[in-house]
Amino acid sequence: MKHTKIALVLLFLLVFAGSLFANATAEEYPSKPIDIVLGASAGSGGDISSRIIAKYLGQELGVTINVINTPGGSGVPAVQSVLSAPANGYTLMSDQGFSSTNQTVLEQLPYDVFEDRTYICKIISGPQVLCGNPKMGWSDIRDVATYLKENPGKEFFWAGIGKNSAANFAYIQFIQQFDLDISKTTEIRYGGGGEILAAIAGGHVMIGSCAASGVPSFSQDGSVKPLVVCGTKRLDSLPDVPCAGELGLDNITSDFWIGLSGSKDLPQEVIDTLAEAAANLGNNQEFLDSLAKVGIVYNYLGPDKMVDALKADAVKVKEMIMLGD
Repeated sequence: MKHTKIALVLLFLLVFAGSLFANATAEEYPSKPIDIVLGASAGSGGDISSRIIAKYLGQELGVTINVINTPGGSGVPAVQSVLSAPANGYTLMSDQGFSSTNQTVLEQLPYDVFEDRTYICKIISGPQVLCGNPKMGWSDIRDVATYLKENPGKEFFWAGIGKNSAANFAYIQFIQQFDLDISKTTEIRYGGGGEILAAIAGGHVMIGSCAASGVPSFSQDGSVKPLVVCGTKRLDSLPDVPCAGELGLDNITSDFWIGLSGSKDLPQEVIDTLAEAAANLGNNQEFLDSLAKVGIVYNYLGPDKMVDALKADAVKVKEMIMLGD
């Protein structure tokens, strides 16, 4: 009997200790570095934005956050690498339309855009900027339209990322705005905005689009000429570049956003921790100033509203793709 009591006491202590350990483990997230996978190349607007987020979100969480660039494949390989990793919150998606809603137009995806993923929050957003090679002598985007109309037989190469990218949407909107024939121009595909800007600077293409955060470093050294900021507002980071709205080009509105997502089995405590930390960034003036320097803004949207917003975006994306085909 005595041995039985001792055994029961030991069993109780083991169960109690296990419970304490489980609770401590849950409370400790995150306790090691986090990887956020980005479906874009280094130097792109998404890359620059993600690294700003990684720095300040890491400070908020008390861990290092690493940006893992995985460009190409319309963003599918990047998403797959996240979905195949353990669902413990240490491999996440630095998400954007290119790797989420815009993929709803792709055929034979190896996962469901909404059912197989957990969307945590949007964090920032900003406009696309259409840029050209300075040697062309264009002042703004209207000069490009004039050039295409006056030179219908000349080859015209433009840079894209994929039919589901904001970069392609910006070019399609430009073509539609001026009633041009997209079939008379040729797309050269790249892995992200950084590669697009390098291609423009090198004279390999004549025009292309990048998220605003990637443009200043190229425009400041004169290697690319920003021609128009999509949308209705000029950027402090590109003060001399007109926005589409002031030029009367209301159709050119392409923008981008960056947020966080993970696999469908992501624990709720991980979701809550990340969403709260991202929400707290709105009170970090240093973070907000860093965003402003590259032409992007804090635009938080939490997990309770994010999926509905993305599904609404997916409808608009399908309409854009139909117009571009």
